Amino acid sequence: MESLRTARKDPSGFLGTILRLVSANVINNLVSLAVTLFAARALGPVEFGKVGLALSIVMLLPLVYDFGLSTALVKHHQKPIAAIRGPIEASVVPVLRVKTVLALAMVMLALVFTPFLNSAVFPTLAGTGSLLVLSAVSGGLLSLWATLRAAEQARQEYRAIEKNTFLYALLRGVSALVLFHFSGVTATTTLLALYVLPLALFVLGHSLLGNSAVPLGPVLLRSQPGEGQVLRALWRYGGWVGVSASSFVALSRLPQFVLEHRATTAEVGTYSAALTFLAAFSLLNDAVRLVMLPRASGLSTAQERARFRKQVRGFLPRYAVLMAIATPVVAAAALVLLGEPYRASIPVLLILSITTLTGMYLGIFNTLLHAHEQPQYDAAVNIGRLVVLLALLLTVPPTPLWAAAALAVTQILGEVVLYFLVSRLEAKAEGAKEMKE
Repeated sequence: MESLRTARKDPSGFLGTILRLVSANVINNLVSLAVTLFAARALGPVEFGKVGLALSIVMLLPLVYDFGLSTALVKHHQKPIAAIRGPIEASVVPVLRVKTVLALAMVMLALVFTPFLNSAVFPTLAGTGSLLVLSAVSGGLLSLWATLRAAEQARQEYRAIEKNTFLYALLRGVSALVLFHFSGVTATTTLLALYVLPLALFVLGHSLLGNSAVPLGPVLLRSQPGEGQVLRALWRYGGWVGVSASSFVALSRLPQFVLEHRATTAEVGTYSAALTFLAAFSLLNDAVRLVMLPRASGLSTAQERARFRKQVRGFLPRYAVLMAIATPVVAAAALVLLGEPYRASIPVLLILSITTLTGMYLGIFNTLLHAHEQPQYDAAVNIGRLVVLLALLLTVPPTPLWAAAALAVTQILGEVVLYFLVSRLEAKAEGAKEMKE
């Protein structure tokens, strides 16, 4: 609610916040893109296919550790419920404790079962040594980072988010320079540079230097009364969000895992290269959702939600122009930067870019599911999308282009279904209001 009032009173300040967040995300994603591109050119499609698969595992693991808790933190501290009333730190610390325990358990499992997993589940990673273990460590650290970021988002401390995102980018760049210079470019050093080293330094430094309202030292050492109640309250809402988020992120990564078993490692590398450049669009999506999620979650009346939807519709012409310009520019940049070995990834990138940008726009409307407190709809649709996509991937020819086409159909169809579900919820809310009057 407060962010909505702020946006009305000071639209330039609201847009300025989004632009600053976009700038921070741009820098962070550019550093990530530069490191990944350097690795792709140095390793070639076959070896980079291994990196792409490991990065997909890194993207999926934080969703397992988090399972919607970070989103629940943001939602419930916009509109406090009895079980979580009070300072947000009382909720963040038990969440961090649970995530730390889960991450340590996952690392131990990876250490024990890596030989089996590399031979039976991820044959592409055979001979890569500790890459699966590093993926588990990276996922755990990324999950801790997400919770600290969610705490700042719930408090609407966007300046802190900007500063910490810039710091993460700096640590990534320095880590890559040092590791690539002294140890060369390998799948292992790429993963260390992108996640393990910068996130470890950030999380430790953030706590030890006193920059965080949530000191990480006591996370495993001290528990407070009522933490179980807090976690149960968060999980009641966040569980659905976790199912939804895990299914959604798995959508774009599922083609990699299917191609790994049905196609060649080089074709996995082709698809992975297209996903790398897709980050150019996700940074805008991340920045917008950072601001829009708490804003949409706090819209308690039909009039406020109608105004929100009208504002988003009004943005469509400019958004269409942005799509028309950004899609070919990113594709051209990919062709120049990746080089001839990755030419086959350009049509894949074009399909995924149009799909992502269309889904991002519809997704702004669909954040209103959190205003209605109906995350189970999102979860059900995303599980349905995942099942449909898997069926399509096992049916169409096993090539990156067909995989991208299957993903496009599934993604857009799901967003359209969610849009109509939100519209139906709005109509029901309006009808209930008229009956009361």
